[in-house]
Amino acid sequence: MRISTLAVSVVLGVSHPAAAAERISALLTRGTLRDDVTGVEARFTRDSMAVLNNGQPVASGAPRFEPMAISTVHAEDWLTTLPSPGPRCLYNGRFLGIMSMYHNNPGSKTLWISDDAVTWSALYTFQYDVMSVFVTPGNALLVCTYRPSPGRLYRSEDGGQTFNLVQILPARSSYVRHWSYDVLDGAIFVGEYGDKNLPNNARHVLRSTDDGRTWQIVYAPPETQGYHVHKILADPYDHCVWHTTGDSGHNSIRRSCDAGTNWEAVAVGDAPTSAVARPEAIYWGGDFNVDSWATVERWDRFTGQSAATLYVDKAGYVWDMLHYKNVMYATLYHYQLTVTPTLWASRNGSEWVMLREFPLGQSGLEIFGPVRDGWMHNSYLDGQQPGYLGYRYRPPRVRSISGLRVEPEATNGLASVQLSSAEEGLTGWYAYNWGGGSGSQVAWDTTTAHHGNASVHVTSAPGSFRPGVQTSAAAGVFPAGTAVKGTIWMKGAWLANPDLRAHFRDHTNQRDGPKLMVRATQTFRPIVVSYTPLATSYLLDLVIYDNRDSASADFHVDSAMIVGDGRPLSWQIGGTPRTAESLMHTINYPPAWTESWFWQAANAGTDLMAQPLVVKSWLTADGNAMWLSYEPGDDTFKVWARVDGFSWPLASTPPVSFRKDSLFRMAVAYGPAVFDLYVYGPTGRMQISGPSQGLVFDRTMIGCSPELDKQACGLFAYHQTFGGPLSEQQIVASFDAPFPVGDLDGDGDTDLADFVVFQQCFSGSGARPAPGCDHADLDDDGDVDLADFLIFQQNFTGSL
Repeated sequence: MRISTLAVSVVLGVSHPAAAAERISALLTRGTLRDDVTGVEARFTRDSMAVLNNGQPVASGAPRFEPMAISTVHAEDWLTTLPSPGPRCLYNGRFLGIMSMYHNNPGSKTLWISDDAVTWSALYTFQYDVMSVFVTPGNALLVCTYRPSPGRLYRSEDGGQTFNLVQILPARSSYVRHWSYDVLDGAIFVGEYGDKNLPNNARHVLRSTDDGRTWQIVYAPPETQGYHVHKILADPYDHCVWHTTGDSGHNSIRRSCDAGTNWEAVAVGDAPTSAVARPEAIYWGGDFNVDSWATVERWDRFTGQSAATLYVDKAGYVWDMLHYKNVMYATLYHYQLTVTPTLWASRNGSEWVMLREFPLGQSGLEIFGPVRDGWMHNSYLDGQQPGYLGYRYRPPRVRSISGLRVEPEATNGLASVQLSSAEEGLTGWYAYNWGGGSGSQVAWDTTTAHHGNASVHVTSAPGSFRPGVQTSAAAGVFPAGTAVKGTIWMKGAWLANPDLRAHFRDHTNQRDGPKLMVRATQTFRPIVVSYTPLATSYLLDLVIYDNRDSASADFHVDSAMIVGDGRPLSWQIGGTPRTAESLMHTINYPPAWTESWFWQAANAGTDLMAQPLVVKSWLTADGNAMWLSYEPGDDTFKVWARVDGFSWPLASTPPVSFRKDSLFRMAVAYGPAVFDLYVYGPTGRMQISGPSQGLVFDRTMIGCSPELDKQACGLFAYHQTFGGPLSEQQIVASFDAPFPVGDLDGDGDTDLADFVVFQQCFSGSGARPAPGCDHADLDDDGDVDLADFLIFQQNFTGSL
């Protein structure tokens, strides 16, 4: 069977919001998610489904999710590789690097290659010094050479065996650093770095729309003394390309949102050398003197405001930054070699952790990867000897954490947590921060986990527990692959937002091993029907009222349940639509759960406003953007979310009937979800049932001033019950239900329809799959090639 013998086009289905979920504008139907705000569609396959106990599907085709969120930025696992060239990129599973940027150093004109970043061999030798290497979207190699000038771009289509000169840089005294390449919508942008002095100094931005074969200048300012391009950044969320320039008083940040045709100055006076684009903001790494603070600035893409999120005193430049799996990494370094080079990491952009200090004496600290071998690579030049010194850092290979069990008792909760590790010789301790009420009791049951002939016992005596206080239990040494299971029993408080932390220690090497942070509530993801793909767990209450005068005060309240990765919860049980509020029990919120409280007065008359008013924006725990806005078009308040280019309202009020010159105040509070549902059952399947109950809302009393009297007028000072009882229909949710190998459309078989999906996802050996095609990489080697097709062919079942 040849891949080219069958060509079938697939028309993706379009889902529409159901009447039961009017506030949700993006719903999933048979694997296709449509955002009705932007008209964008995304297709997801091979995932979980929820069904009634009579077999009737409730939802299917939800995107694949992990059982828990794992934070690895605290881990340290380093291996020094000396000597070796600095790895620049990965091409077809192999590292490519340059030897040195010092002119005439041994190997400075040679492109080197390695399978392990330890042992290197020469691949190709140029006439001039190699300055940077880049892999194009079409898997060609671009290499920039320099010294003697001018800078030159060479291109190879055969993995570095031969190269063709494709561009001489226009400034003649410039070259391209690895941070000066980026790709936006298939176009490659490069910026000139190098000589800042006149005449004809480095200052241009070039673009290629044919994978680097030909180039056009898209930014060419006049010659200016003390000026060159620092960073090129592609922003896929707003489809804009950014570049920064410096130095000597000519610093600026500029942006083009039309592929480089026009540029606007966004900031003058700043000259970042590094940057990362995320859905909620762009993060810029500062270029400062050694006696200044090293800072990372967060530019909010919704408000246009900037604020520093990382301050490190006398730490030099934020030399390089990288974004990988929702974690930002930044290297701090200074030319004067009087500060210790360091590597930092942040998951949410506001809290940073230092991962590593490096010895003094380097001439640059750069960050590469993580690449296909699973390692993060740092390299720097040593002024005392030729060649790069390299460090490799591997995030901890803890494979899975799953379990969370809640038994159906009114005030007690039982949670099971399973840890499996791929590391040798690790021990573990566990700390619990449940956010429950005072007097809660926590205990570990003795648990034995088997892996081959190995077994592990985890025990701990019961102890009193208070929110914010860590309780720990020791474990024995266990080999790679051992599964460790523990049971946590809690009494007298709701399981609101359990925050389990597991820490391992490597006793063989006497050093800390992986540290994990687990949000246990995310195990409720399988019960979700319609959703927006955020990664957080919040109950979001929106309280709005017009307080211009008490006689005509309008009061509106709305809520949305956001479970696990942020999907608003909406059910259809027994044929009767039920929205998220039907599953919530929000009475008696602990005050500490109110994570955001704000009030704002504004003139929001519908006849005065032409555009939506963004009242408040914030970030979720995983760095995704949410905001509250007043929408004059339909006279409502809406809470919005944005992830990976999608944006849609999670919750909306009815029309608020604002009059001209009306004053309003509002508050948004969001915290851990509390609901009367219980999950139990064997591994891989859960049963979910809910008792009949009324729907409980919390609201603020009208005519009060919460700033002055929070006890009487706070968000949770008054309770009101609406609606009827829940259906007692039992629901069975299949947690990551196993689909046949090769079932790429999630319909339970491997047939010609799946072959069409495979055809569309085929990338070839060594090429990364297109977005949304990772599930077609059946051998998990990072591409979709003939090896995956053989697996697909062997598992072909036909339509069932």
